[in-house]
Amino acid sequence: MGDVFSGGGSIPFEATRIGCDTHASDLNPVAGLLTWSNQALLCAAPEDKERIDAAQKWVYEEVDQQITKWGIEHDAQGRRADTYLWCNEVLDPETGYLVPLAATWIISKKDRVIAKLVPDHANKRYDIQIVTGASDAQMKAAKKG
Repeated sequence: MGDVFSGGGSIPFEATRIGCDTHASDLNPVAGLLTWSNQALLCAAPEDKERIDAAQKWVYEEVDQQITKWGIEHDAQGRRADTYLWCNEVLDPETGYLVPLAATWIISKKDRVIAKLVPDHANKRYDIQIVTGASDAQMKAAKKG
């Protein structure tokens, strides 16, 4: 099976999963890397998967120790977040406000935690307020991003 515009590699991955001989490429080098990583990591032989998992665990533990030692990403009580919400801000040309954009404002579906945009009129931007125990209506609104 050949896929010359493989993108993130879902078609080559599925073809490999069902046993096809698979070849894939893409003009975008990032897409090619995603396809390669899908094949190399997700389709690895069990002994290779164990080696990869062990290496990933070691790297995670080393980074975790260094972050903890430096105290970065911790609050005043020493707690560290386990979820991060990333967004970009864009300037709305009609209002002059900086508006944060995200695919979703849901932080935890299970725990019903969302981020809510609160206008800061003095600075023409929005603050992000964290809401726990969000209502069904709030969860629905937050899902839209």
